[in-house]
Amino acid sequence: MNMSDNHTPVSFAVSADMQSFIDAAQVVARDVDMDKVSQRDSQASLDHALQAVSALQVDALLESLGADERDPVLLQLAHTLGAARPEAAWQSLLAALERPLWQALGEPFAKAQTGRVAWAVGATDTMSDGSPRWVVWSPASTLTSDVIWLLQAEGDRMVGPYTLADLQKAFDVTVEEPVMGLPSGQALWIRTKVATQWAPQTGLALSTAGMAEAARHQHQVLLAGLLTGMAQRVSQAAYAYAKTRQSGGKPIMQHQAVALRLADIAMNQQALWLYVQACFGGDKAGTTLSIGHVHELASRVTRDGVQVAGAHGFVEGLPFKRLFEQTRTVLTALRATAAVQPQ
Repeated sequence: MNMSDNHTPVSFAVSADMQSFIDAAQVVARDVDMDKVSQRDSQASLDHALQAVSALQVDALLESLGADERDPVLLQLAHTLGAARPEAAWQSLLAALERPLWQALGEPFAKAQTGRVAWAVGATDTMSDGSPRWVVWSPASTLTSDVIWLLQAEGDRMVGPYTLADLQKAFDVTVEEPVMGLPSGQALWIRTKVATQWAPQTGLALSTAGMAEAARHQHQVLLAGLLTGMAQRVSQAAYAYAKTRQSGGKPIMQHQAVALRLADIAMNQQALWLYVQACFGGDKAGTTLSIGHVHELASRVTRDGVQVAGAHGFVEGLPFKRLFEQTRTVLTALRATAAVQPQ
């Protein structure tokens, strides 16, 4: 092998200006960390976390960045905040992403400042009669005020806007509340009532060059970042638990089977983070995202984290059960962003 043919190592660093912003996000993450907050499921605790993340003004930052910087910055933010408080990171960053979308749509949506994209669920997840479905994730407190656009996966087209009342008239709507692992969130599963009619005749069909694809891409960056942050948290929690939990007079991490599992967790967590950065971060990013690969790595990390703790993995006082559920929810959302809607 000719050593002169070696490629320069890929750098995933962001610019110095953006690094200062990431550092500020790390301070926020330490403040809202789920292990340092008592009664973390209380509304007051969540409100504090949301306010702390909102103070970063992520939407204004992303709007000011070019395409080459937006992805790595959003990825780093989602990773950092997702490792500390996934539900707060999900709500705050989701709102920061979708607000510019509504502003780009013009009146009257820019005034509303609220809205959600409903993602098409793929052919493998449709109803037995072939009826298309969509799913939209939303903070429970904003359900009645949100407008919802149905994203058609084939082509750059969104149909709407619909309120919840509109959807309930024209579609079969099932509300999942709370979303698994996200006590403050809910999901709307939307199904057409007639298999051959994928959307009702009411509502405005909007086709704006690049808008739907840009929304899809940005959501993928956000969700991938959340997954890597949660995987890092699982790895840290598994190591801490194995270091303190005693069995046979010594920490369980000194038992070979547990040590090997910890090594697998660390390896898969790092592989996931490096792969996602290769897709969305750094000056040489460009690897095409394989959602199946991300699903496999993230699932291995959370599954092995639960198994390190054994029966204690399902105890509410430990983070493993919740992180396992949150990872499954985010993976479902990520898969929806890449699904092809049957026509």
